[in-house]
Amino acid sequence: MNKGQAMAPRLAYGAHMSAPSAVSYRPRSGMVSFAGSLFVLAGAFNIVDGVVGLTHGDDRFFDLEHVFLLGLQAWSIAWLVIGGFQVLTGLWILMRRPFGIGLGVFLAMLNAVAQLMFLRAYPAWAVAIIAVDLIVIWSLCSNADEFA
Repeated sequence: MNKGQAMAPRLAYGAHMSAPSAVSYRPRSGMVSFAGSLFVLAGAFNIVDGVVGLTHGDDRFFDLEHVFLLGLQAWSIAWLVIGGFQVLTGLWILMRRPFGIGLGVFLAMLNAVAQLMFLRAYPAWAVAIIAVDLIVIWSLCSNADEFA
């Protein structure tokens, strides 16, 4: 070797030099993807409930005697708002955004409590949606490390 030239490092037999990875790999759980998809679906159901309530409020389809606290128009607007936030949050959950877990758990709890208001009017639907909300809450809380 000539003077002034740097020596290349010698590697042991079978060793390879590689650049450090710029992207760290974290294993992903299918439960978080399931929770995000389920949350988008629940949000879509709430949006449909809101639209139907606003457009067909005078039909006998609704049991208005057992709707708790607010009128049908107010609940319809509430379902549209909650559903829109649920769809957006579900997409954030699917993208593993850190704020998606907190917002997802909060909106799932809010939706479950709001469904309690309709338990007497539509018991099967309210119980089904509450079960979906509980599955979403469990999936997000048990896999919170994926959002770091």
